[in-house]
Amino acid sequence: MVETSLSVENWVAVSQMFGLTDLVDEVNGSTTSTSTPVLLSSFLHHGQLTVVASDNQGTLFTNPTDLSARITFIPDVNGRWFIERPRPIDQAESEILELDSQGSEEWANVATVDSYRPLGAILFRRESWDDNTYKKVGTQITKGLDPGENIYLVCNFYREGYEVPGNVNLATNLYSSNSDSITVWWFLEVDQEEPTRGEFTVKATSGRLFTNNFDRTLTFYFVAEGTWQIFPTGQLIEYIGYTAMYTEAAATYLLPGAPAGCVLVGRGETIKVETGDSGLDGDDLVPLNDQRSWSLDPGETILFVANGDLSHATKHEDGQDGDIDWTFEKHSGEIAVKWTVVEVS
Repeated sequence: MVETSLSVENWVAVSQMFGLTDLVDEVNGSTTSTSTPVLLSSFLHHGQLTVVASDNQGTLFTNPTDLSARITFIPDVNGRWFIERPRPIDQAESEILELDSQGSEEWANVATVDSYRPLGAILFRRESWDDNTYKKVGTQITKGLDPGENIYLVCNFYREGYEVPGNVNLATNLYSSNSDSITVWWFLEVDQEEPTRGEFTVKATSGRLFTNNFDRTLTFYFVAEGTWQIFPTGQLIEYIGYTAMYTEAAATYLLPGAPAGCVLVGRGETIKVETGDSGLDGDDLVPLNDQRSWSLDPGETILFVANGDLSHATKHEDGQDGDIDWTFEKHSGEIAVKWTVVEVS
């Protein structure tokens, strides 16, 4: 299968569907689009498949979950395949049509898999449907699938074994002689009561816990944005930029050497404020910018906290279970963290 990157046009389509945003790089003062993966979404699975014009049966897709799901298929807008159209018997040269995944209405005819759909268009068919029942995928299509249900995506090319009229020059083996294909991305969203994406805030003074409240192991993706203050001088630190100018954090910071004020994440529920305390220290924490995906077992909790100055940390005992809680004095503000489920184990 040929790996194809999401084009700008495809990314726009995906971002409109799921409320995503594109990434940009600042280069010499100008903003340029980057090649970027999907960051935020409500789907639990995503991937790509290839539809081959020479495959009369089409490309099989199976709902990989044991839940009812909505599947969105988005063909590559830059994908092309070349198809020979029927020509009069007295015409010597073949005419090769360069078509995209939406096909050509002009050349729809009885020789195609679906004579009512454009030649070269990608079609959607359920395994449970009659063989002659299709839907056009177009720029994108969303369909509900039962657990384990099979569907097919097929190029609306010529039907295998079609009896060619006497006044038309058309080989009966065109399917087997064609090798062109188009990539289609798919996005799966599971119907369930629990949300598969959300947002929470992390205070610079105290951090925030995040727990996997689902009944299965999931991989979560996190993106943070906003500003908070961690310096006594009142400077605001913008998280998004992972500001390199503040990497000279001294040994008193929670994770020395990492940018001051960056978001840290670790598997646990508290931090070590002093030697001998229980909880997470620098060896147990990683900047969110370096690890955005976290696989969590059911009920597992991770901690989000600012890379703050431990010399400004005040600890106190929690009356419930004796664990140490803390407050970063002279720190203020909060940032937002968006999360989404990207994989189910």
